[in-house]
Amino acid sequence: MFSHDKDPATVVCLAGHGRIKRGAIVPKSNELYADVEDWLAAGNTLAPFSGYPDNRTLPEVQQDQLRKINAGCEAEISTLRTTYPESEVLSWDKQEREARAYLADPTARVPLLSGLAAARGIALGLLAQKVVEKADAYTAAISAAIGQHQALEDQLMATTTQAEAEAVSWPQ
Repeated sequence: MFSHDKDPATVVCLAGHGRIKRGAIVPKSNELYADVEDWLAAGNTLAPFSGYPDNRTLPEVQQDQLRKINAGCEAEISTLRTTYPESEVLSWDKQEREARAYLADPTARVPLLSGLAAARGIALGLLAQKVVEKADAYTAAISAAIGQHQALEDQLMATTTQAEAEAVSWPQ
């Protein structure tokens, strides 16, 4: 089957036909155009141009989809951090360690948390509790996003057709 192309002097092969492969763009000046003329002489007609066929292999489609899924996951996780400066984000692990240590033992040495509490003018225990609550909420949110990413990757790699692979995407 062939369709018109954007250029009126060429056609697009929509499904392999004889010597012409799917996706080939065949100008009238090409010797293969004789195969198109034979096809037309057999009573077939050119379909309207609706784009070029996707000639990617299944692994190529899967890799393209995986890149999109990765980007979706990263975007979702990054929205959790957008209201914080990067330097603060880099301190989250230390803040959480110190907060959990302080809540387990109020005599624990917690220099970062102590400095933050003093600068904010709040009690160290209250700050430690806030840090743990936010850390737990963040962990739950990224766990959900990463788990969803892994499930989609598993689903994507189990696909057997391009259409199935293209249907696997990060939720919008």
